[in-house]
Amino acid sequence: MIHPANKESGNVFLFIFMGIILFGALIFTMNRSGTGNMSAISKAQIKLATDEILNYGQVMDRTVNKLISNGCSESQISFNNTVVSGYSTTAAPVDGSCEVFGPNGGKLNYNAPNPIWLDSSLSAQASYGEWFYTGYVVVDGFGTHFTSPYNAVLLMVLPYLKKEVCMELNDRLGLEPPASDTPVEDNGTAAAYVSGKFDGGYLLAGAANNIDGWATPGCGCNFLFKVPQGCTLTADNRYVYYKVLIER
Repeated sequence: MIHPANKESGNVFLFIFMGIILFGALIFTMNRSGTGNMSAISKAQIKLATDEILNYGQVMDRTVNKLISNGCSESQISFNNTVVSGYSTTAAPVDGSCEVFGPNGGKLNYNAPNPIWLDSSLSAQASYGEWFYTGYVVVDGFGTHFTSPYNAVLLMVLPYLKKEVCMELNDRLGLEPPASDTPVEDNGTAAAYVSGKFDGGYLLAGAANNIDGWATPGCGCNFLFKVPQGCTLTADNRYVYYKVLIER
């Protein structure tokens, strides 16, 4: 014999259980639409980001080399601009003829990176949202970092990229790590790559300032040897785009 009270009690528990499941599904959906999609990036946006980053790198490369051909030395190149401070170059001519962003020099506009390219969870990091120009990093094969004197290169860096953008950049550049999504650094860190703004000097401060892709799985080699531009996963777990502007 079925007792009505027991049946009703069972139904109540069933409704409560179903309510918990539905509530959990609702919270999951809200979290995905609220926070997840805020940092999401579409395939079209990834391709556009790659176009803009590579194009800006090409423009910067041509501009720096034009200034060199016009008589500026490696130490006179200046990235002084009105947007980001700290790029004063002592040796730069006072007429501004060696300034990349100056009206008498390269005549370029400083274009800040699009925030959608970047990992917003790292927004508190130094130089987040900036193109960074430095003479404190060695890219393996351009300069020496195994023997003294150490020769760093003039490098432009865009730190804290989203992984999807980093992968697309490498794909466009024909860089195909054998067993990982991107090249991987064993010592090089994003923090070190953006530790010294270019002031005319070139210096390798330590192993953390190297780009070589040595920890790339399945390689057993310096994957980024003689690779003048690419995107790598640093030892501090950041995705960083780099481009050599002056080989030394």
